[in-house]
Amino acid sequence: MKKAGIIVLTLLILSWIIPLISAYGYLDFRQGSNQVIQWIQDFSGPFFEVMLNTSTYDQYFFAKSLFLILTFVVVLTVLEKVSMFEDKTGVRVILAVAIAIMGARYVTELQFVQYVLLPYSVLAIAITMGLNLLIFGYFIHSAVPGAAGRKFGWIIFLAILIGMFFDRLPELSEGGVLAYSIGILLAIAAIAFDRRLQEYVGLRAGRDAERNILTQRLAFIEQKLQVLNAATPSANITRTITALEKEYRTTVKKLAKL
Repeated sequence: MKKAGIIVLTLLILSWIIPLISAYGYLDFRQGSNQVIQWIQDFSGPFFEVMLNTSTYDQYFFAKSLFLILTFVVVLTVLEKVSMFEDKTGVRVILAVAIAIMGARYVTELQFVQYVLLPYSVLAIAITMGLNLLIFGYFIHSAVPGAAGRKFGWIIFLAILIGMFFDRLPELSEGGVLAYSIGILLAIAAIAFDRRLQEYVGLRAGRDAERNILTQRLAFIEQKLQVLNAATPSANITRTITALEKEYRTTVKKLAKL
């Protein structure tokens, strides 16, 4: 508690002092941040320009730099799992750097757009679509009790999804069209199989509740066994321990089936 109070007090004091200092011109965070960013660009820019065989004015320079770093990290991680390079850190780093540079330096602009940028845009669309379906599905099946209300909600969601699809169709890639198509089909399936989905949601909630009850029972049995094992042995205590151990094993088996 004392440490938390000191931290809060320090933050409050800084929140009072920093605006005063900044107001008098002694401290300019924006200028300082811009200066730090400029230093990073000036230092790292030439290295990336040489490795990528391009300039910082290239519209894909930032994306290619990220692709280079990503490739290096992935290759290095894979090489760490290879027993041949287990104790050879320098070799792993050199190989990862070489593969990352060759992968990013000698890819054409068309290939970079087709095989790097577009898949990530498709992935972003798919994740966004999946999150929307999950969030809306959880809301509709937990907040709307009637089947008619749930189907009406899914119909509205489907109409909005179809409208967005046709509105963005000219700018979508094949992967984007596929992601939207799958989302539309899933929304239609949610309308068609509303009863089964609701049964699954209810069954899942019941299983979670039962799992919590069994977990609490196991904790109680463990605590009871610790007390009994520490007590003076007797015939009654021995019978109780045997019964609790049997119940413990049975409860563990039930919990494993959920």
